[in-house]
Parts: sequence; C-alpha cells; structure tokens
Amino acid sequence: VTVMVSSATPGDIPQTQMSVVFVDSEELAGQDGAASNVLDGDPQTMWHTEWQAATPDYPHELQIDLGALYDVDGFRHLPRPDNGNVWDENGRIAGYVFYVSIVGVDWGLPVANGVFPNTGAEQSVTLPVVQRGRYVRLVALSEVNGNPWAAVAEFNVLGTLVSGGNLSPNGVIDTPVSDATITVGQGVSFTATGSDPDGNTPLSSSWDFGGGATNSTQEDPGVVVFSTPGVYTVTLAVQDSLGLADPTPA
Repeated sequence: VTVMVSSATPGDIPQTQMSVVFVDSEELAGQDGAASNVLDGDPQTMWHTEWQAATPDYPHELQIDLGALYDVDGFRHLPRPDNGNVWDENGRIAGYVFYVSIVGVDWGLPVANGVFPNTGAEQSVTLPVVQRGRYVRLVALSEVNGNPWAAVAEFNVLGTLVSGGNLSPNGVIDTPVSDATITVGQGVSFTATGSDPDGNTPLSSSWDFGGGATNSTQEDPGVVVFSTPGVYTVTLAVQDSLGLADPTPA
C-alpha cells in the first residue's frame, strides 16, 4: 500500500468519470437496483442487493474505478432515501470497511472502518491518512436491523487528482456484435474502435484470438480464419501513447 500525504484541498471526484467494476449482488428483476445507480446523482435511485430470486447474505461489496489516479481523502455515503415507508430502513448498511488500491487487485488492509447509524442522512468518512489509488472498495459487513440486504442511494469519493493523472483509454469490439459460430476454415471479420478521454493518441491495439488464430496489433484485423475446431475467447486490449492500458479489455 502506498500512502501519500497531500496538502491540496480534496473535492468530490466527478461521478461521471467513475464506474462500478464489481458488485457482489444487485436486484435487476424486482426493481431497478443496479449498482450503477450509486453514481447517477439521483438520491431516489439506489443499488439494492438481490431479494426476488435469491437473498445473498452479508458481506456485500462495491468496487469502483475512479477514472484516474487520486489522493483519496474520504467518501460520502447516502443510504436509501427516507420516504416515510416502513421498508425505508431495509438495506441500510451498519458495519463497513473501506479500501483504496492503485490497480484494484491487491487491496491490502482496510484504510477506514466503522458503523453507520440507522438514518437516511448522508454519512461522511474522512480517512486517517490520505491514500493514493485509482480504485476503491466498500465492503458492507452488516445491516442496521440484521437483514441480509444492502442498499446505497449515492456514493461519492473525495480526492485530489494526482498531477499528470492519466485517464484510461477504452477499446470496443465493433464486429462481430455477438458470439459467432463457424465451421473450420471459415473466417470472422473483426473491427474495433479505440478512444482516449485525454487525447493521448495514437492508441495501440492488441488482439488475442485465444489460440485459434495469429494475434494482431491492427485496430481492424479484418477477416480472421480459424483452422482448428474449438471455442476461442477473443479479447482486445488498447493502450494510450503514454503506456496506460484499458483496465477492462473488450
């Protein structure tokens, strides 16, 4: 874990550049409980863990990509809204731990922990020591009434952009638009689009055809022939001109 003490005044990291990269459970059938709701700026929408087809128990967690490297100072957590209903307390998080990571894989030890009160009011947490990272992880350990659900309306992270902080590029596979089934000796046309929010171009591309064909560094390899029967997972990784890779290859 890298610990940095920053003298700059932190502010809310824009939700529009953050994204949820992992959630252990979200209810998408009985309600719109998508994890992405915690970053939509609307306090009336929420992330809610499953309750219709399954009811997974604690712990529950969210992992969020901040979109760039920050000196993280704290976070703000808005529980599900208090609308005067008997179920408003359902899913309010009690015990929690919070992590910050450079790469979002090796999380190390929690950098904050505590127990939220049973309230619909927003809760702010300041880290004891500023932590440098691009990824944060909120792990909910319990619910205020001991129920198995977790619910969060909004989640904001406070931090200061690291000077020279580089936003990741993004690669999208344009064709094929879905999985393809072919016979031996046939080909599939592969095309892609790469973009970079900082304009750090040109981008480099790396296609991995899973062993079914020769890999390519062309953005649009065109028709690729598969000569051996099998099932092949094809991935596209892009990298900006400063060497930063897309953290979620297509």
